[in-house]
Amino acid sequence: MLCAGAAFACAAAPAFSQTSPQRSTPTAPSFVGLRYATATPSGDTGLWFVPTANVLPANRWAAGVHLVTLNYEQGFTNVADWPIALGYGLKDRAELFGSWSIVRRVDRDSRPIFRPDDPVSGGLVNEYPFANLGWSGAGLGDLWIGAKLKVVSARNQSPIGVAVRGMVKLPAASRDGGFGTGKVDGAIDAVASSEINQRFEVSGYAGVIARGDPRGADLSNGMRYGAGATFPTRQNLRLTVELHGEWQIDDVRFASAARIVGEDGSLPPLLSRASSPVDVTIGLSWISRKGFDTGIAMNWRLGLDARSNLGPFEDVAGDMVGVQVRIGYHPGVHVRVD
Repeated sequence: MLCAGAAFACAAAPAFSQTSPQRSTPTAPSFVGLRYATATPSGDTGLWFVPTANVLPANRWAAGVHLVTLNYEQGFTNVADWPIALGYGLKDRAELFGSWSIVRRVDRDSRPIFRPDDPVSGGLVNEYPFANLGWSGAGLGDLWIGAKLKVVSARNQSPIGVAVRGMVKLPAASRDGGFGTGKVDGAIDAVASSEINQRFEVSGYAGVIARGDPRGADLSNGMRYGAGATFPTRQNLRLTVELHGEWQIDDVRFASAARIVGEDGSLPPLLSRASSPVDVTIGLSWISRKGFDTGIAMNWRLGLDARSNLGPFEDVAGDMVGVQVRIGYHPGVHVRVD
């Protein structure tokens, strides 16, 4: 974040005007009003899951309630979160944000729960290694807090915005039931986005995530990435399409002495294969003139093996699909007018 601040200080030189003998009209862009915007489940300004380089206007706030449903190959596991997200703008240059999953539930379908001879369907989920129940019930999830700092924006007369985003996970979720790891995680991303012809907004990000290792499991860190587009940007109804994922660097290692045991007494393999999730999200959102928004999206996990390919299981429709819902408020982001 200190490096990002230094880069921002270099990029934030004031714009100047040019004049000619015939005209005295300034060529620097002017900013009038705001255009529609939404927030991610993390709480920062973005498309759906993919952030943009935009930030909240100074002293303005955003809020939302989300349903986030994701699928994992290990144990044919489905995790659903209901996070409450908040954001706050600082001097049109940065935004602070946070997201707390007030309800989390984990559904692991494989039977037995673990299979020591199968590193995929019988293995540990990297993000939820202590998920040892068929059905966890409802529990409290983790709290993420972060900040996003603009490095380059339309105020620098640039058609492309660039930002740096940092996030920290505070382990509010319990290990019991598999709701969390009990360890602090951290992530940092570089984000670039642009509005094209006042109709389309495209955005992409890349970064890293470092996970704390709980007693009993050596988890994988990862390289995060994503890209997406939304359109039309100046209308109430908009379509969003995204591709996002993580390349997990290592397999998940299980320390047998720590005794991670399934509710049926089964033990996981000593090495669970890295998941490296890749998801496609397609969503439709409606935004009112006052900034209130609601939307629904479908999430498809790519590359997920059918159950019948991993053992004596019957294939189940919907293993790759997750439903996303959001209701929130965002005041919008500044528009650039030449």
